[in-house]
Amino acid sequence: MGDFKMAESADAFDTGVIPNADSDTIPIYIVLLPELLMLDVVGPAEVFAYANRYGKPHFKLHFVGPETSLKNSLGMKLSVDPLPTTVEPNAWLLRRVDLS
Repeated sequence: MGDFKMAESADAFDTGVIPNADSDTIPIYIVLLPELLMLDVVGPAEVFAYANRYGKPHFKLHFVGPETSLKNSLGMKLSVDPLPTTVEPNAWLLRRVDLS
């Protein structure tokens, strides 16, 4: 069998994200579209919120959309922030992809 060596500088948890200059928090922008399915929002948001419970919080969630007042699959009205014109260089953007 061949030898397997890990690079000495490799980090199994390195995501390649450069933290903000003033913080090591990663901004997560979750884009909510009209008539959204709540599970598409709550599932991903809960993952990041749960991760923040261990040690120092590393994720800051932002709920944004093209409309600031949205209806969802449950008929509830949601208020979200407007889409930002710019985001931080290390920000993650999450949106639902419709494969139908």
